[in-house]
Amino acid sequence: MTVQSAVITPAAPLIPPMPMQVMGPINAEGPYCDLENDSPVLIAGASSRITFDSVQKLGFATLGVALMSYCAVSPRTLPFPEYNRLFLQNLSVVWLAAIAPIISLVAVYDDKYNNINTA
Repeated sequence: MTVQSAVITPAAPLIPPMPMQVMGPINAEGPYCDLENDSPVLIAGASSRITFDSVQKLGFATLGVALMSYCAVSPRTLPFPEYNRLFLQNLSVVWLAAIAPIISLVAVYDDKYNNINTA
C-alpha cells in the first residue's frame, strides 16, 4: 500500500502570462479629444438635447425636494400660515444649497468632450 501526498499542486493558469510591452507616455491630447468640427454634439444620437425623460426626471426630483421640505417642518401642530412660512424657509435653504454645485457644473461642463459616441 502506497501513501500519496496530501498536498495538491496548483493548476496551471488558463491564460499564459503576457510579456510586458513598453507603451509611450500617456498623453491627455489623444485622438478621443479631437473632433472634426465644432458643431454641437448630440449624445447617443438623440435628436434633441432635452428629452421628455430628462424633463420628467427633473420634475420628479423637484417634487421630491418639495415634499421632503414640507415634511421637514417641525412642529407639526403649527397654524397653517406659520407652517407654510417654515416650509418656504426650508425650500429656500435647499435651493441656496444647490446654487454652488450648479454653478460649478456650468463652469466646468463642456459638451464637446462629453460625447458617448467617441469613446
